[in-house]
Amino acid sequence: MTEGCDRVHTAMKMLRNGSRQVIAIELDNENIEQGNFVKEVFEWADNKRYDFKYIRGNMAEVPKMGLGKFDLVTALCSIYYLDDDSIIRLIQHISTLTDVIILQCNVARQLGRTDKHTYTKASVDYAVKTLKANGFAAVKVIAPYLYSRPLVIGKK
Repeated sequence: MTEGCDRVHTAMKMLRNGSRQVIAIELDNENIEQGNFVKEVFEWADNKRYDFKYIRGNMAEVPKMGLGKFDLVTALCSIYYLDDDSIIRLIQHISTLTDVIILQCNVARQLGRTDKHTYTKASVDYAVKTLKANGFAAVKVIAPYLYSRPLVIGKK
């Protein structure tokens, strides 16, 4: 399961590298249409069908979706837009779906964020603490120098 800013590219890379299925959670119909177009282009180019589907919905509603188990869950540039309680509920639920989660943080100070707490929730420290407190004991951070979107990988 994948959610967030680079989901279609990530999904297609996963599928092209052997994943059997990818499910993406997305609110925006335009993003879903664009993602389905990209999927069709890769299917045409590779002469192969890929099991990639979108569920139109809010990631905060994942606990109510009955999605089953996953080898890996990603939340790319997305989870920090939820409120603190929703983040905790979501991570707790994801810990029942998978043994591995990858969160992408965003440490850039972008203009336009109306909720200043979003900067805290988008931080590596927040992601590490949240994962460790909610079922993912082993946490690794991948943060190349000057890269504003580090990854936090949690494993049980």
